[in-house]
Amino acid sequence: SNGVFELAIWNEVDAAHTVTVRLATAAQTLRRYDPMTGSTAVQSLSAALPISVPVADHPVMGQIVP
Repeated sequence: SNGVFELAIWNEVDAAHTVTVRLATAAQTLRRYDPMTGSTAVQSLSAALPISVPVADHPVMGQIVP
């Protein structure tokens, strides 16, 4: 209801790699979370577009604040 989106990204191939997330318009804030290391953002970007996300052997979470 507040416009914030949560995005889950996971690896469907054998090796770790980087994916690029492209949005139609720049977000106010983009935060990346690694649930295997805790609940604090491991990366926070302001007005960034696009964003490169490293994906290892477990899901990573993204929070998109419009």
